[in-house]
Amino acid sequence: MRLFDNDGWPNFSETDGILSSPANIIMIWGGRGTGKTYTCLKDTLDAGKDFLFLRRTPGQVETIAADPSMWPFSPINRDAGRLIMPERVKGLRGMYRIMDEQDPDNPRQVGMVSSVVTLGRTRGFSSDTTDRIILDEYQKDELDYYRKGEGLGLANIYETVNRNRELKGMQPCKLILMSNAVGMANPYYMQWDVVDVIDKMIGTRRRWMYLPDRGIMLVDLADSPVAERKKDTALYRSLAGTDFYRSALENQYAGEEKSRTESRDLIQYRPVVCVGRLCIYRHKSNGGYYVCEHSSGAAPVYGTGHYDLLRFRQRYGRLYDSYMSRKIIFERYSDEIYFRQLWDA
Repeated sequence: MRLFDNDGWPNFSETDGILSSPANIIMIWGGRGTGKTYTCLKDTLDAGKDFLFLRRTPGQVETIAADPSMWPFSPINRDAGRLIMPERVKGLRGMYRIMDEQDPDNPRQVGMVSSVVTLGRTRGFSSDTTDRIILDEYQKDELDYYRKGEGLGLANIYETVNRNRELKGMQPCKLILMSNAVGMANPYYMQWDVVDVIDKMIGTRRRWMYLPDRGIMLVDLADSPVAERKKDTALYRSLAGTDFYRSALENQYAGEEKSRTESRDLIQYRPVVCVGRLCIYRHKSNGGYYVCEHSSGAAPVYGTGHYDLLRFRQRYGRLYDSYMSRKIIFERYSDEIYFRQLWDA
């Protein structure tokens, strides 16, 4: 499989590129301005695929549809002589048809634009001809925030679009997520439980991994030839060595805030409390805490509903203080992210 074409752009070919994988869930992260959105959308149009193009929020959808300078299909229109334009769906904010208006007398719909927040809360819509769901910019930047339930919302969208195709002997639609490398602590990695796999990929410099038992493909576009050429441009010469540079060009998750992660023998610990998927233990001699998914011994159990979390926080607020004092060891990075969410929900 070739991640890049001969010109250095991401290769979405179904023959020898990213989409040649048997995976139906494909998560991609890469540097800024290295062609992820352009090449994916152009391949989708050229292949004649019916598609749903998503951004995270309705406001983001309104922004990209407001002006040709923001419309992600404008570069394709310019380069390929096409006329792919948005057409608002009346009565629905953040929902547009994607129209091919090359023939003004016979415009035809080729896809839809909406957001995870909009469709994730919608049930019963019909999208049985959709071949691809494309979520662009799924990792927020520093000026934004994640809305509650985004990961679950995307799973609901896929369920609604895909429905029972496979039970009828049909091919499932493909879900493609693309973003800059901004933060592993995002709701999509957590929903699909791939944080620790990606963490290991980055540590071993593995650029792609297919998880056959789950039908997931993870793609790290860190070796982009385009990103390499951009290093000698005005902005990146001025920002060399900064977190922005590392994220934008070297595809590094430069801003991750990890605590100590390692596997510990539970025989040295006594259980304190279980909440959601996590169990929290305290060391028998030094008093330090350890957090993992394994349950051993008897401990109070709390769910993740609103009131159970309030009860948990009220009784075990000292755990948050211990976390802020770096006195908690986690088995995996995803355990730490989950632990944080218990206090943010």
